[in-house]
Amino acid sequence: PIRVKPGLEARPIRLTRRLTEWVLRWPRRVMAIVFIAAAVTGAGTAWIELDDNYLTYLDRSYEFRRATDYMIENLSGWDLIEYSLPAGRPGGITDPNYLDTVDRFAQWYRRQPRVRYVSSFADVMKRLNKTLHGGEDRFERIPEQADLAAQYLLLYEMVLPPGHDLNMQIDVDRSATRMTVLFESLRSSEVRHADRRARAWLEAHAPASMQTQGTSLSVVWAHITQRNVRSMLWGSAVSLVLVSVCLIVGLRSLKLAALSLVPNLIPPFMAF
Repeated sequence: PIRVKPGLEARPIRLTRRLTEWVLRWPRRVMAIVFIAAAVTGAGTAWIELDDNYLTYLDRSYEFRRATDYMIENLSGWDLIEYSLPAGRPGGITDPNYLDTVDRFAQWYRRQPRVRYVSSFADVMKRLNKTLHGGEDRFERIPEQADLAAQYLLLYEMVLPPGHDLNMQIDVDRSATRMTVLFESLRSSEVRHADRRARAWLEAHAPASMQTQGTSLSVVWAHITQRNVRSMLWGSAVSLVLVSVCLIVGLRSLKLAALSLVPNLIPPFMAF
């Protein structure tokens, strides 16, 4: 057996005994104090938002956080949503109707709050049309004929230096283009909300062949956060039910089991 000096355990025992005697002497006061404290601290649960922003997991003492904040304030954004917009057929990306829809989608996104930058294939075609008409502003628009747009694209790709092609923006068979939307730092719920509104716009203004949804690490983390929160809440609810069943079985009394849940529920309620 381990030898323990009596003086090391005497004080904790005295404090515990005094606390026990005080609780037994004033049970109603203790109960009132506990419930008042629970009501005051637990009132904050009404303002809990099941949301997060994984950039703010790190405070400003980290160099990465300071550099990212500077980038957001002075250079570009942090959160990204990308769309692969199908044209419905090979070579369909030069169809004026398709390009017009892509351009209207990009313009809609540019009007949304906290959007820093939008890049679309329609912007390339509009710049080509303007450049090949002497740089006149009135020609900064989508080409009116599909064969003309195809010729523009062919000419553009032929004069590009190696490593500067459009393979990052259009697919091999010319059946889809990539659109990139750059935001400021958003919360997970704001990322999901932006993508839902974008899909609603496509459903209302684009043909069925162009229906798609956004993708990126920002979108992935936004949905992971939502699923994690739901799983934790369901896990807490299931554990509470299981504990209640165990108490009912062990105490053989529904009343005692219900009473025993009170001291188990008050601490997490105060913590939340």
